Amino acid sequence: MPNAMDGAPHTYTAVLEEPQAQRAREGLVWPQVGDTLNLKRSLSLKHLLHHACEPHIELRVFLAEVVEEGPHHGALREIWVTDRQQAEALLKRRTALVNDWRELSPALAPPNPSAFERLGSWACLIIPVKPGEPLTFPDFSSPDVSPQRSPRMPRWMKRELDALPDSPTDDDVISLNTEESALKVASLIEALNPLLDTLEVLHKRGRALGGFHPEHFTVHQDQAHPLWPMPLLSKVDHLEGVHLKAPDVRCHLGYAPPEAYGHYQGKLDERSDVFSVGMHLFYALTGLSPLEETRHPTRRLPSVRVYHPSVSPELEAVVRKAISPVPSRRYPNAVMLRDALRWAAHMSLSRAQAKHQTLHVEVGHELHVGLLKGQYNPTNQDDLFLGYDAELSRGLFVVTDGVSISEHGSGDIASGYVRQASSQAWESITRLGTLPEEGETLSELSLAALQTSYTLSSELITDLLNNANRCIGEHVTEDGAFYGPPENIMAATAVIALIDDDRALLASMGDSRIYLVRDGHIASLMVDDDLATHLMQLGQTPSQATQAPSSAALVNCVGEFKKSAEGALVPVPVHPQLSALRLLPGDTLVLCSDGIPDYGGLDEEDAEVHVLKLVEAAFSAPKAAFDLITLANQGGGGDNLSCIVLRLYAQGETSQ
Repeated sequence: MPNAMDGAPHTYTAVLEEPQAQRAREGLVWPQVGDTLNLKRSLSLKHLLHHACEPHIELRVFLAEVVEEGPHHGALREIWVTDRQQAEALLKRRTALVNDWRELSPALAPPNPSAFERLGSWACLIIPVKPGEPLTFPDFSSPDVSPQRSPRMPRWMKRELDALPDSPTDDDVISLNTEESALKVASLIEALNPLLDTLEVLHKRGRALGGFHPEHFTVHQDQAHPLWPMPLLSKVDHLEGVHLKAPDVRCHLGYAPPEAYGHYQGKLDERSDVFSVGMHLFYALTGLSPLEETRHPTRRLPSVRVYHPSVSPELEAVVRKAISPVPSRRYPNAVMLRDALRWAAHMSLSRAQAKHQTLHVEVGHELHVGLLKGQYNPTNQDDLFLGYDAELSRGLFVVTDGVSISEHGSGDIASGYVRQASSQAWESITRLGTLPEEGETLSELSLAALQTSYTLSSELITDLLNNANRCIGEHVTEDGAFYGPPENIMAATAVIALIDDDRALLASMGDSRIYLVRDGHIASLMVDDDLATHLMQLGQTPSQATQAPSSAALVNCVGEFKKSAEGALVPVPVHPQLSALRLLPGDTLVLCSDGIPDYGGLDEEDAEVHVLKLVEAAFSAPKAAFDLITLANQGGGGDNLSCIVLRLYAQGETSQ
């Protein structure tokens, strides 16, 4: 007879059908040792928890092959019945594990050893029964498969399908700090408390699970209990690392960290458990099915904001850190993760409920051609605009990055038009905020302008970007008609922060960044407008999206045109990402071109860690901006570099 642990059994298949199934329900027929039940339909683990055995056989073990992919992921395909000797060996191991849990904490110990345990690609069920107990036939109903969340359709696709209006309205602005969202964050974290309680007990005593599936726990009286006695990594294992090989490695697709698949020397510890909790939050926020990308050591999962654009920045930052593919970048244990989640819940509610206050903005900015980039192209295609009125506590801040490859015009000209349009927009803002000059009457001014004075309206930003877009088209056609394809016209990315006291209206087109830095966490407030991101929003997996041809190509930037039937060049109305954020004292906003995350570290995540550390360590915003440019140049400086750092202080406070 083949060993159950060596792979699929080489035995005949017994398909239970009527009337055989009816006889089995009556306790008259049951497959013999070595038989395989080839299930007609997929069967969930939870549907196979009640069985009994023939008279005088006190123990029976069922091994079931688990479906790893497809809509029935986690279901059972085949059941294999083992012999009593194997059952006794596995039960002995199971009893030892139960005792291990009871020694650690009697309150956390599994209620009994009758449950599934993953062993490589197999699920194992051990059932102690009384002699002569009648057979209960398994429920063969289809498993409950959670429907995959319908992805948010991206702007560029909606524009083609739904004929969006010429410019976004204030209804298109996504609020990052609503009270409803903050309460949902608190509710989500509250639901995790029983599981975090259990993990805290384990981690404080030097034990760990090394990764798990959250559904393998059940909550009773606000306490999370494992459904079966999972193997616990000992304190020695934690200190020296654990090297587990199949079939001992318990890999739960979509929840197991890369080290569970042998990466990073297969060292499983508390950080592996942190990853599993983080993935539970990731799926809860995105509505995605488990992703196979979790097994890759260098493939960072997409931001939650790709699927859930209004997620709290603080919660997004915590989840992003918890699910890092690199163990050393995660939270060290469940205690630190719980503290971070509590911080996220507190900050989310604080932003939502904050009363209006006047904030002072300390501004730092830097612009550099890039050490390596400057050696073969001395033209800096990045540009900046800064307009700030300290008395009125309002400002307009813009970072723009010209697209390097174009056949008509060049990136520096395109970014220059964005800066020029920003300057004109700032002039209009300052005019609205001024009092009438001597000799002027109120009737000579715009009464509406005086009444509204200054508002954070999406119209101002879209007008700015549309003006830049129009100027690019006029530049290309100033010498006559344009005959080439519109895709070859110069373009630029742009990130914008429009600030009024403690409110910020943020906008983005392209792949420049806006980061929020606070209390040891960093969150990207926008997503890249590239093809890969939009394919993920349409339902493709991260692997499929990033492997698509031209996946890094920008699909939304300043410099979008189409041709009329007569062949004339017509600007396409811009559709930036728009977000509203309530600012608090202690916040720092970093606007930067993609050169800083591209060259600020070994990878994007490493660069963001460096950005976080440098910004929080700098004694002023200008020093932080200088350090960020230096960081990217030390990493090679292979692109133009630009950044604006905005530190927010309560009125009367200053930097230390």
